[in-house]
Amino acid sequence: MAEIFVSYEREDADRAGQIVDALRKEGFDVWWDQRIHSGARWRSDIEQNLSSARVVVCLWSNTSVASTFVLDEARDAAQRGVLCPILIDDVSIPLGFREIQAAELIGWSGARGDPAWSYVVQSIRARLSGAPPPERTPPRPRRPILPLIAGAITIVAAALSLVAASEQFGWSDFIPGFPAATATLAASPQEQTAWRAASLRQDRCEAMRGFLQEHPEGRYAGQAQTILASRAERPATRWAPFSSPSLVTGTSSLNDRATQARACQSAQESARRNAQSGCDIYSGDAQRFRNVEVALGDLTCDCRDHAIRIEGAGEVDAIWRCNVRATYHCRGEAMESTTEEFCGAPASEQAK
Repeated sequence: MAEIFVSYEREDADRAGQIVDALRKEGFDVWWDQRIHSGARWRSDIEQNLSSARVVVCLWSNTSVASTFVLDEARDAAQRGVLCPILIDDVSIPLGFREIQAAELIGWSGARGDPAWSYVVQSIRARLSGAPPPERTPPRPRRPILPLIAGAITIVAAALSLVAASEQFGWSDFIPGFPAATATLAASPQEQTAWRAASLRQDRCEAMRGFLQEHPEGRYAGQAQTILASRAERPATRWAPFSSPSLVTGTSSLNDRATQARACQSAQESARRNAQSGCDIYSGDAQRFRNVEVALGDLTCDCRDHAIRIEGAGEVDAIWRCNVRATYHCRGEAMESTTEEFCGAPASEQAK
């Protein structure tokens, strides 16, 4: 069970995911209901993680203040003294929770250097350690200084996005004078190559992290951060190696007992057939297993001569009986349920 539980309304999933991702980057172990595995009992899983959490981060928004589920989760956390509320919309906190000081992330851009975010981190660390909460007024997230400046930034960002899309998909090749007109905005060839490669990869979340490590101040850094902010987890399946050990025995047949060598070979063949039969159980379930092979251990024979010899009579033909006892493995690939992080479809799929 995780140490931090995030309570939010479903309509706020994007903003909740941004906060969850930032908390994990701060080193916290965070749980939110997008981690529920396929087939899990939804409310039961939530209740178990809620009751075991040492801190419950409740996101107050326009929709969550009227959500029965969020109110119930916040009430449970408040009774246990582990509630850490955060305002993500400019709303009035519901009755019963106003005596608990709330941090503000209204309009937060996701910047971990923002004083408002630092206050959130300090508050959570205080809850986990049992120390008093920060004794200062929670700062508001940084806002644009003037609406005109904000509008200008929006226009520039739109232009940059158009330039980036033109370069990414090759549109710039068809625009006369494009390279000269945007020379001052162009990213380095290395960054352009890295951005195209990251945008086409299936594991976009990991690709964007790698891109930001190489180009933290690059032209496409903001777009990479926006994609990472949309990160979510979803159920998935994958083929994974498996190996199932077992024991197998083999016995020589009645027709192969004239010599010790034939009896031993017969017992070994019997063991191989029995092991193959055991692995055929997996091979027959093609939806769950594939590429199943048999790996046999040492097939050493234990042989005895069971011929009956009567005193005074001539030599009686030998009757050999051999047994084999060995370990074997059924090896192959098994389908397993897991979760995968999702940061939107690659550019190659979006263009289809």
